[in-house]
Amino acid sequence: MNQSFEKALRSDETINKISSFFDLDNLCLKKPNKNEKRIRYLVARETCKHKTSGYCFEVVVTIWNKCKKACKIHCHPQFTYYQCISGSFKINTYECIDPKNKVVRKTGTFILKKGESFCSVAKENCYGHAIHDVRSLEKGSIMAHGYSNDASLAPDDYKIQDVSINPT
Repeated sequence: MNQSFEKALRSDETINKISSFFDLDNLCLKKPNKNEKRIRYLVARETCKHKTSGYCFEVVVTIWNKCKKACKIHCHPQFTYYQCISGSFKINTYECIDPKNKVVRKTGTFILKKGESFCSVAKENCYGHAIHDVRSLEKGSIMAHGYSNDASLAPDDYKIQDVSINPT
């Protein structure tokens, strides 16, 4: 993906246009019960002939309870966009250090607040990008997601690198 396209995707103007598509007041979405971490709603999916699944993009809205633990470490397709609609989220990012065994190393942490977004654009059209976990910091937090493919096909069985030191 060329740099000018990636820069355009990350521009404030583009982010505002994308977030304006989400009129959550008119979607009538129920909130998760106390035993659920989140509820995931598929809002839109565009189909086309594609090597991986048959979708060209997917838009999802999730409504979360406050979580003590993050969801599983997982990845996404080539393009991933998160927009915090309400509440706040803690996101840990990772890099894969052993693809065969799906071992990752933590690279950072950030808080995504209302109106803020996170975007990841990779060079290759495959899964394994934007490896992260998410934890809602507030009950009723809402996040909009945009993906370049079916996000449910992305692996979610990564393991964190063991950083313990073995005594000699």
